[in-house]
Amino acid sequence: MILFTDLDGTLLSDDKTISEGNRQAAAELFAAGGRLVLTTGRAVESVTSFAQELSLKERGGYIAAFNGALIYDCAADRVMVRREVTPEVIQYLFDEAKAAGIYAQTFCGGKVLAARYAPELARYCRHNRMEGVVTDHIAAYIKAHPARGAAAGPQKVMLIAPGERERLVRFRREHLAWEQGRCSSVFSSPEYLEYCPWGVDKGSAVTYLGRVIGEEDPACRETGCLPQTAVAAVCGNAGEKGDQREPARTGGASGGPRQTAGAAVCGKAAVKGDRRESARTGGASGGPLTVAVGDEENDLPMIRAAQIGVAMRNGTPEVRSAADYVTKADHNHDGVAEVIRRFGGAGRL
Repeated sequence: MILFTDLDGTLLSDDKTISEGNRQAAAELFAAGGRLVLTTGRAVESVTSFAQELSLKERGGYIAAFNGALIYDCAADRVMVRREVTPEVIQYLFDEAKAAGIYAQTFCGGKVLAARYAPELARYCRHNRMEGVVTDHIAAYIKAHPARGAAAGPQKVMLIAPGERERLVRFRREHLAWEQGRCSSVFSSPEYLEYCPWGVDKGSAVTYLGRVIGEEDPACRETGCLPQTAVAAVCGNAGEKGDQREPARTGGASGGPRQTAGAAVCGKAAVKGDRRESARTGGASGGPLTVAVGDEENDLPMIRAAQIGVAMRNGTPEVRSAADYVTKADHNHDGVAEVIRRFGGAGRL
């Protein structure tokens, strides 16, 4: 199994640490021959401490940073994929954000790049343990400082508006037509609107690494296909998921699931059935089982791309509705460990 897990709101607790329960489950995943991919909107620089804590270099793990714009092989210490937003697009977004009164930042040379100092910059750098740089000439600075190795480059632009999500929603709506062919927008949290390279998202990381790992690791290809017990677990959980989804739909506190709720989950499993069957029979699209777990809008592409898409209990209503399975535990109570153990398939990861 290849597990693609988001960080904030998923693998990490509110205190931004990995719980002992999640660490132990990750060790079990590796011991069974599975792989772990830290799939996040963060820069590689703010993920390396978690990668070290989980021993991804020694165990053959990966980092899919910037929502899939940069994919890094921890064991080989090499960048596998790097996609960037052009300096011209970045400058335009900065100018538009300034006109709208919204703080914007990007990344360059492993640092956070902003056009002005703001509390948002200081908070982000402190939270992600990165250095900030302020310059009036964003595009020129980026061109003069090309990214090297896994250092953060202009893989995305972030617009940050704490407590003012509606301003970000309005900005996104007004620029949606302009995005086409240039970049893609996505929310990674209520206060973060992110612009990534066109055609890049966490789903593209699932597709890419699922193929690459399957091709490079014959043992993983042979043992990593979806066990029948995991298929049963997905559809067997339909009623449980319905119980959690229905209040969100109806606004009720304890309304029971509609009769069609379970069918919707199993129906989605059936849609993915071709890929699952191919994995079992060694077909062209076969390979290791891919499972993705997250909680926010930017996790939707990987939840839809994986053979099993999982939403955290604390995920948004949209994410929970799109998933095959919703965890019983949230990110503060070992939700990722629940995913690893439920879809391990009676010991087969």
